[in-house]
Amino acid sequence: MNEEIKVSVIIPVYNVEKYISRCLDSVINQTLKQIEILVINDGTKDNSFEICKQYALKDSRIKLFSKENEGLGLTRNYGIKRAKGEYIAFLDSDDFIDLDFYEKLYNDAKKNNTDASFTNIKLYTETGEIIQKDVMPFKSNVVPSKKFMYNLLHVEDKKEYGKNYMGMSVWRSIYKKEILDKNNIIFESERKFISEDIIFNIDFCMASKKISFIDNTYYYYCINGNSLTTTYKKDRFEKDIILYKELIRRLKSYNEYNNVKKGLSNYFLGYVRGAIKQEVIHKSNDKKLVLNRIKEIVNNKYVIDALKDKEYEGLQREIYDTLMKLKLVNCIYLVTKIKS
Repeated sequence: MNEEIKVSVIIPVYNVEKYISRCLDSVINQTLKQIEILVINDGTKDNSFEICKQYALKDSRIKLFSKENEGLGLTRNYGIKRAKGEYIAFLDSDDFIDLDFYEKLYNDAKKNNTDASFTNIKLYTETGEIIQKDVMPFKSNVVPSKKFMYNLLHVEDKKEYGKNYMGMSVWRSIYKKEILDKNNIIFESERKFISEDIIFNIDFCMASKKISFIDNTYYYYCINGNSLTTTYKKDRFEKDIILYKELIRRLKSYNEYNNVKKGLSNYFLGYVRGAIKQEVIHKSNDKKLVLNRIKEIVNNKYVIDALKDKEYEGLQREIYDTLMKLKLVNCIYLVTKIKS
């Protein structure tokens, strides 16, 4: 490992010609200069990579790679194998970051001798409007990695963070590369699991000791119509089940499932509510089709079991989950449509 490189920034690129300049500008102008920028062309079909080539001519820290299209998770793995920094960072090519982002994360990790450092996010619309501000959930700025994992999986801790749960996205942080290498921690494909980030973070937490947090620099997650998280997926719910089963399997292998079972049920039900919402939004002109889909979801064995195991998460969610328990399909449809 090259000790002169403090952070390796991995940026997969696929059809983002509208956003890639904004992303790269935020990286090449970082106050932390000892970084390398691994820009990986994941078989893009637009002019994205040509724009990246122009940036590489101006900044020698940018290293360009091209490969066949495999998706976000496997492209990040490609970058991890080639990274030389002390810490690894992941940046989506349609997002951007504060100019002091990596300096503050790196200094925080070194100061507290932690294996990863996380910070806040801001959600941005196409016009740059802030629609949500993320907040660090922990009272302490340094916590054991396992406690952080419990928070990700919605395990309530009344003393430390209550019901304030953190999002699982990897791009809001930096990770010590030594831990990734020693434990062969890599991403699963999002084509297999709907959320590769939560699996990655669980594996990292089980292999690391401490994680720290700062709240004075931001990652800007930009909402656009073509993003993976906003695109309609007809098999969304089936992918939710596949992920849930994998989380159960993986947590059992770590002997942690019994410790997180109730929280994991809450976590999974959040995905279920999201799947129902997606069906209502995208098929609202065909009510019969939507009602049949909701009926199928609420009668699923894993949903029924999760509703039995869940913990109370607030009145609104409790009402919605009760509707699912009672299989009141028409009520679920109406409530979801009103909220959407």
